[in-house]
Amino acid sequence: MTIAEQSHGVAASQSPTDCGTGDGRTRCGWVAEHPAHHAFHDAEWGMLPDDEAYARERLVLTCLQRTLPLADVLNSRDAIWNALAGCDFVKIASMDDDAIDRAASAGVPADRATLAFIRDVAAAGAETAKQCKDFREYLLAVRFLAREEQIADMVARFPGFTRIDAARLMENFGIGEGSSHERDCWRA
Repeated sequence: MTIAEQSHGVAASQSPTDCGTGDGRTRCGWVAEHPAHHAFHDAEWGMLPDDEAYARERLVLTCLQRTLPLADVLNSRDAIWNALAGCDFVKIASMDDDAIDRAASAGVPADRATLAFIRDVAAAGAETAKQCKDFREYLLAVRFLAREEQIADMVARFPGFTRIDAARLMENFGIGEGSSHERDCWRA
């Protein structure tokens, strides 16, 4: 299974399409059956956010992709934002077991283990933000490393992060070689 298949829950052979929106744009296959996510694909996917809060949110969304396709994560985006304190790393890092249970009850599509993983990654993200001015600055800096160095840095920096998590994060932010978009996508 490819990272695209794991991340988005679609077969790599699914072709990009305009999904019947009539705007004539060809999009990546993972968004083909999810017109509600066209705005995310068109304006955010594979791009580094200008806003620090949205950079933090995208790390949280990437962590949730361990167990869910991106479309399912995006369907819960508002609940995630609200239950996880606007994706504030310091607040997430201070969540105790009761707070993790409340987040799960508030519509965050994750089990306790995934939420504990997010808490640990957020703690590392808060530390990274201190070292680099903010999390977005870290992402800007890591873009200039070779791919294997990027992956090694992320795996070492974020507790529990795997090579797949790092590759997913790089794809989400458009970090690394090439485009995060499929060849025929209008954004490629």
